[in-house]
Amino acid sequence: IDRLNKGLCDRYESNYTEAWAKFCDATGFKPTLSEYRTYHPSILFACTIDMLGMLPDGRQMLIDVKTGAKYKHHSLQTAGQAMCLSMHGLCDLNVIRANVHLVEKHGEWTYTIDEHDDPRDPSVLFHYINWQRAKERYT
Repeated sequence: IDRLNKGLCDRYESNYTEAWAKFCDATGFKPTLSEYRTYHPSILFACTIDMLGMLPDGRQMLIDVKTGAKYKHHSLQTAGQAMCLSMHGLCDLNVIRANVHLVEKHGEWTYTIDEHDDPRDPSVLFHYINWQRAKERYT
């Protein structure tokens, strides 16, 4: 069973690596940070950044890599990540935020990009965190 599990993991890791390489080749994305743990003490938000890097035109891009379903709340995750990085001087709040989904389509591994560009996301995240704190405190 261990060999079977390792084989499956190796195959999926190889497929995800192939899809990630396609994304980097197509966009020219060059990572500058990977798996970076950070926090924002004012809002008590901590996270691990999957990737922060540069595009060929000089713009920064913050990427959260996904291998499963797309959800609307993913944009709040990248908003929180941008807030943390910005607070520590590692990026601007206007950084390009996106999920890169590594997916299999028609037997081939590739990627899709889901850009998060709603300027309300940081505010929504901030209010959601405060609502959760109030809920914990008063219920």
